[in-house]
Amino acid sequence: MNLIGCLDTATTGSYRLRKQEVSGLNREQLAEIRNRRVGFIFQSFNLLPQITAYENVEMPLLFGGDIMNLFHELWEHGHTVLVITHDPALAHRAPRRVEIRDGLITYDSRQ
Repeated sequence: MNLIGCLDTATTGSYRLRKQEVSGLNREQLAEIRNRRVGFIFQSFNLLPQITAYENVEMPLLFGGDIMNLFHELWEHGHTVLVITHDPALAHRAPRRVEIRDGLITYDSRQ
């Protein structure tokens, strides 16, 4: 995930994002790609000090259904959305599933 999100760079091989080779880019160029082409939603539910305790509990519940519906809309419009989860029920909502164990693809629903 860190390679795909341009957080880390590959030590060997190449990685192209939208036909652009990114493995040799510098930190500023990678930051620009993350700013324009890659987004992250993290699973850590750290408490936000600027909202109430109730709102902190409510927020993940909103993300559960509202976010997946948004992902489906994006998929329907041809956008790539990569969801990394340990929740099989959530994974089954995606149009394509790829399972990776110990760095190897063990299942791909497209095949």
